[in-house]
Amino acid sequence: MAERIVIGSIVFTCPEQPDAPVAPLNNPAREWKQLCVIGTADAVKAAFVNDITYHHEWDSAVFDETGTQTGTEIISEDLSDYCIAGDVVDHRDGNITVYMGKMTDLEQAYELLYGGVQ
Repeated sequence: MAERIVIGSIVFTCPEQPDAPVAPLNNPAREWKQLCVIGTADAVKAAFVNDITYHHEWDSAVFDETGTQTGTEIISEDLSDYCIAGDVVDHRDGNITVYMGKMTDLEQAYELLYGGVQ
């Protein structure tokens, strides 16, 4: 089913591929999400900035008790905790990978104390 990343009124479709379009990235310094979307590098750079509110949503089939598909529902996962903009990789085929990081404990404490990350 179709998957999307939604930032306000901006919707980026995720490419159909065997790998998940939203995946964790192992890094000891910061928790990251790797997001794969269809678009231009400029549009992705403009949309995926620090402190955005966004979510991953996808269509899921709904079945009745007999196993017959009766429709679809939209399932959503909030990704707003991943609010630090990282690298944007243009694969030159219309697919763009963007990395969004989670604030570290130190950054969260600094924001609480001083009202922003320095």
